[in-house]
Amino acid sequence: MLVNPIFDFHSFSVSAGISYDLNNNNSILFNYGLSNRAPNASELFSDGLHHSAARIELGELRIKKETSNRVSGTYNYNEEKVSISIEGFFNHIKDFIYIEPTGVESTNRGAFPVWEYNQVAAQIFGIDIDVNKKVSNNFSYSGSLSLLQGDN
Repeated sequence: MLVNPIFDFHSFSVSAGISYDLNNNNSILFNYGLSNRAPNASELFSDGLHHSAARIELGELRIKKETSNRVSGTYNYNEEKVSISIEGFFNHIKDFIYIEPTGVESTNRGAFPVWEYNQVAAQIFGIDIDVNKKVSNNFSYSGSLSLLQGDN
């Protein structure tokens, strides 16, 4: 059987945001972003042993581009020695491309796990917190925390 797929991917990205200064030290930002990602060659054409990963990978010629819609809100606090940023976000990804284990295949070189590329609608919720504190002219502290919840 002759397979002659036609690949015609077009990507579009846009973002918009608004910021508001509550006072000299406090501000809030709201952002929306839309982006696309075309599948890469390995996601489309993989068909065998991936030697460096020691697994069999199977691509999917019917994979479509991913489309991501991201909404976020950020609170910023800045003063001379302290800055804090707290961002909450929601990201919905239509046709999210991922690779998943689907079994084991025995070959003349041994048994290898089989992984296949697939797509699903995915949602990612999260919060990012960044804290910077200048303790002295020679010492400062920077800390970050990220919490994520992903569903498909």
